Parts: sequence; structure tokens; C-alpha cells
Amino acid sequence: MGGESRATCRQVEPGLGRASQAVMAFKSDKNRPLLLAAILLLLVWGRVAFAFAAGIHMLVFVGVWLIVNAFLIPGLVREHNNRLAADIGAGQYLPA
Repeated sequence: MGGESRATCRQVEPGLGRASQAVMAFKSDKNRPLLLAAILLLLVWGRVAFAFAAGIHMLVFVGVWLIVNAFLIPGLVREHNNRLAADIGAGQYLPA
């Protein structure tokens, strides 16, 4: 481009005056805020989607943990109570 400015790098439409070229340049630059808004929306949506997905994964993890413990804890309590009853019956349990 050899030192040319961005304004002179645009292709000049044959038969258009300076005013028409300026209007066309202005109209073509008006789309940039829409592009910026679209990119910003996608970035925000990505963060919201990530937070939603993380929340769903946390709920699934907690749900699985609760279900597993719902089946494990009664067996652990039963085993502890049986051991405690056997210790008390054998006279090995001394309350503090």
C-alpha cells in the first residue's frame, strides 16, 4: 500500500462525485456498530450459556451424589449399629 491512507485505498466508483462517495462510505461504516453489537451479544450469550451449562453439571453431580449416598448410608449405619451391639453384648464397649 506504500504509505497510502485508508481513505484513499477504497475503490472509487466511476461516475460518482465526492459527495456520493462520502455518503456511500458513511453508509458502509454504519454497519460496524451492528457488527460490534452482534459480537458483544455472542460473547455475552457465550458466558450465559457457559454459566447455565456449569449449573446443570453441578446439579447432575449433586443429584448423583445424593442418590449414591441414599443407598450407601443405610448400609453403613446398619453395619455400625450391628458392630456396636456386638461390642456392647461382649462387654467391650465402655461409654465415655
